[in-house]
Amino acid sequence: MKRLLMPVLIGLCGVALGAAAAQQLNTYPYVPDELNEPCGKTLFEWNLAANRIESVPVKLDANFDLVGLVGEAKPQALLVRATLAPNARAPKGPDDTQWRRTILAAATQLERILPLRFGTEENQENIVILGRIGDRLVFVRSAHGGAEILPPDATREQQLEVLSRALPSP
Repeated sequence: MKRLLMPVLIGLCGVALGAAAAQQLNTYPYVPDELNEPCGKTLFEWNLAANRIESVPVKLDANFDLVGLVGEAKPQALLVRATLAPNARAPKGPDDTQWRRTILAAATQLERILPLRFGTEENQENIVILGRIGDRLVFVRSAHGGAEILPPDATREQQLEVLSRALPSP
């Protein structure tokens, strides 16, 4: 009986330590404590799933509709993939200044609504927004790097370069 008691106690201590470590793994430093309550998925992760937009257009501004909005919680930052659909009024011509102005307006509007939508009002510097039109990356907005707007004909290499600068290192 005494031989069995020691492995059982060691096993119980291991389970208790594992449960405590698992609770710490499911928390994010950039959301309020009440959203970080560990329960398999934190309240913040449930919030991300509940507030995602997929294919149902939501009017973002005069030039774009928001057709996709998916947030992914990472330890360093909230990564948000926003898919935009241009309206008839959106610029399509080669005027780079007009393109930058309309994309910047859409990025600013997204930056304004995301903290309210996902519950990260307190720590907005940890949100990285990847704006796309179709499968093309058109802007990346992060607090430490500001907004980087890509031209409508940006190559894949240019897109990857902007992504590497904007995403926080682990």
